Amino acid sequence: FDRSPWGYNTVAQYHEPLRQMWSKPETTPDELLLWFHHLPWDYRMKSGNTLWEELQVHFHRGVHAVEAMQHAWAGLKGRIDDQRFTAATNLANELSRDGNEQLRKDPQALADIVEILNKEIAAGSTEERSVSFRAFLCRAVGEFHQAAALPPLIAAVRASSKDDKPEVHLFALQAIARLVPNIPDAKPQDNKELFDVLMTAAKNTDPVIRQHAAYTLAVLGGDQALREV
Repeated sequence: FDRSPWGYNTVAQYHEPLRQMWSKPETTPDELLLWFHHLPWDYRMKSGNTLWEELQVHFHRGVHAVEAMQHAWAGLKGRIDDQRFTAATNLANELSRDGNEQLRKDPQALADIVEILNKEIAAGSTEERSVSFRAFLCRAVGEFHQAAALPPLIAAVRASSKDDKPEVHLFALQAIARLVPNIPDAKPQDNKELFDVLMTAAKNTDPVIRQHAAYTLAVLGGDQALREV
């Protein structure tokens, strides 16, 4: 799909300097490249890999990240009762599968995950296992198609901005970007709390967090968000 000026020109909706930056493949960040540009498999990426090779690298990275989260989740067995642990594990696995629209709209399923996420945020542990667990939960919450998924993700972004662990911050931002298009009736673009937390993230000292915040603002849309982007 080509959203460049030579295709559907979707990039025109963004303000400068992003419009000009994202109009050319060579100046578009890798994570946005295929969103804006239709490129051949042998296109040479900034890393030196071809597009196909880079996709393979990212695929394997994603597999390892999921395995790490699953390991972190498994390491929590015994910290919550077995029944809730098993139920939450099964729910997280189901959410990651295609064709589970009904589950993504189930308010009780969301409430179960959010309850655990809120407790983990309140605990505020900086232990690596706990940080990975919170990131895992944020990703799961972002899979739902319910407006009620937004407040806990906002809380996760706000809480994670106060520590030196970027994983939860990044996963919460990614989850919001995934959630927003699926809750149009909630008008997230008019949510001041969401806008404020994204603007704070956009000023973070970590360039990766700033980049994810800018992308999430672009996904959010609305006059105010697009002015800032």
